[in-house]
Amino acid sequence: AILVYRVFRNYHKLPIKVLHAVLHILAFLFAVVAVKAVFEFHDSRRIPNLYSLHSWIGLVALVLFGVQWVSGLITFLVPQMPQSLRGAYLPVHVSFGSGLFVFIIGVCISGITEKNIFSQAYPALETREVLGNALGVCLVCFGAVIYYLVTHPAYRRVELVPPERRALNQQ
Repeated sequence: AILVYRVFRNYHKLPIKVLHAVLHILAFLFAVVAVKAVFEFHDSRRIPNLYSLHSWIGLVALVLFGVQWVSGLITFLVPQMPQSLRGAYLPVHVSFGSGLFVFIIGVCISGITEKNIFSQAYPALETREVLGNALGVCLVCFGAVIYYLVTHPAYRRVELVPPERRALNQQ
């Protein structure tokens, strides 16, 4: 979802906005279902909930993700929102979203590390533990590539509307 403005950078903005919002709400819903599954798993095994750093920062990330989505929906998809407010909020939205993406990568890595450390075989680095470490390295590389594409000016979206008509265009 974070890349739709880069991948579809030469298309009209409204369908891209909708796709961006839909992909993010799907990601949010999947995350909520995953958190619910973790709580149910912990309850079935009598494991305490919200006891680790991973669970705390994961919950914070989920709440921040929801706040980011709602604020983006209101600011960018409500037609009555003034263009000046959208323009002022856009850098905040992009920066906060990029930072949240990096934060969520950190949450994933802390979860992998937590799972590996709980394994009795971790010091021997058996297949499961090596796979966990490799997944963590892949997540860092993935995050770095995505962050680069989102922040590098060469990949920015090309405005199809001339600057003098932008104020008239709500898309």
